[in-house]
Amino acid sequence: MKDTARTKDQLIAELKELRKDTANMKELKRYKTICDRAGYGVVIRDLTGHFAYINDAMALMHGYTTEELAGKHYSIMHTPEQVEYVESLEKTRRLKGGFIAEISHKRRDGTIFPTLMNGTMLEDENGNHIYNTATAIDITELKRMEDELRRQIQRVERILETAMDGFLIIAMDGKILDMNNSASTIFGYPRDEMLSANIRDFEDPEDANGNVAHFKKIMKQGFHRFATKYRSREGRALYL
Repeated sequence: MKDTARTKDQLIAELKELRKDTANMKELKRYKTICDRAGYGVVIRDLTGHFAYINDAMALMHGYTTEELAGKHYSIMHTPEQVEYVESLEKTRRLKGGFIAEISHKRRDGTIFPTLMNGTMLEDENGNHIYNTATAIDITELKRMEDELRRQIQRVERILETAMDGFLIIAMDGKILDMNNSASTIFGYPRDEMLSANIRDFEDPEDANGNVAHFKKIMKQGFHRFATKYRSREGRALYL
């Protein structure tokens, strides 16, 4: 009877383990489906740097199929200089458990493109580091837009800097954040001196209350055209 009871206990324990394993398999299959269909690159590589898993998005991003990259070393996606940078991030991965960085990649045809990568570690149930994982997003278009925006800002800055009209950027509390050379010339103060001041420091006392009302309209409407009076460094009236 004791042997039979013990056998039943063993069977129940084994059944529980089997159910647990089945549940884990279903969970892994669910995660794999998510990664397979992701619109961004996903890779898992072993500690020697070889791919244990790579999704379609990551492969296509580099001009390959998943079959062509299976088991390959990750350096196939990088130049030697890029590999050196990736290896430098491994210390961060080990110390902090992961990293987020902009990393350049190499396509099959040799062209270079930028990605935003998030690298993490996979550990076993005992906390041992067994795999490196990473996601990657091709940010080529984002960088192009960023460069175009930077060029536009530079053009606007050049226009404002050479304009005859005074131009100032003022914070909500009146602090002068930026200005062009013409504004400095009009007010008669050095640029660095005005940038440490408040626009109210230059108001004509007679117009101070009116300026408060004007600024309230700007905050309410987003814009406002008005005439007011300020004082230059020499005390000369400035009708602006």
